[in-house]
Amino acid sequence: ELRDLLKGLALAPGLADDAAIVRWSPTATLHLYYHDPLDPNTALNTDFELGSSHFFQLSADRATTLLAPLTQVKQGLSSTLTAQQTYLEAGLGLSTKLEFPYLLDFREVGTGFVLSSAEVQLTVVNNTATRSLPVPGYLLVHTIDRGNQLGATFLNPAGTVLTIPAVTGISTRTGLEQTRYTLDCSAYIEAVVLGTVANDGLVLSPEATLATVGRAVLGSPGHPDSPLKISAYYTRR
Repeated sequence: ELRDLLKGLALAPGLADDAAIVRWSPTATLHLYYHDPLDPNTALNTDFELGSSHFFQLSADRATTLLAPLTQVKQGLSSTLTAQQTYLEAGLGLSTKLEFPYLLDFREVGTGFVLSSAEVQLTVVNNTATRSLPVPGYLLVHTIDRGNQLGATFLNPAGTVLTIPAVTGISTRTGLEQTRYTLDCSAYIEAVVLGTVANDGLVLSPEATLATVGRAVLGSPGHPDSPLKISAYYTRR
């Protein structure tokens, strides 16, 4: 009778909580304890095996945030409109797009130089990570076209998916502990300069898994404390 009456349970964070409830193990069991009002001293219980009988849903209300203008799929929003910050959010489809508007100017260096290496360093803004919403352990990199349609995933020389780990250390700029992601973009920049790849940019996103909910707030080039940095090194032929 109880199972017929109880169609399901929903677990959700409180309205004022900056938190998320992540799915549990498929082998988990929910133990429900109750009593008959006519016999309150006798403890009764029933178990619900949660294996394939549960699901979860993630949603976001951005109406009062800097991201309120994001209302469409594949829509872009400049970091100049979000306090010089960009966002990554697993499960809710937020990614950071990197644009390199002046790459073709490297052609003016001439043919006597070769690109040795190039990297982008992105820093997590202080006090934006929480215990409930930690920064993603690593990021994935995709190419993208002008319509913000994702393309291929970056691969390592060994042919496996390239992952960018989160590294925490003391910032020489602020003297505080900060987390950074460093992307080696040498191959992309070289391909753009040579004209073999369109300069439509790259997209960084956390791994989309069913077991984690992570978020990162990154500084853009104009952020006062956590600015994005790009470094390119050339050698003479």
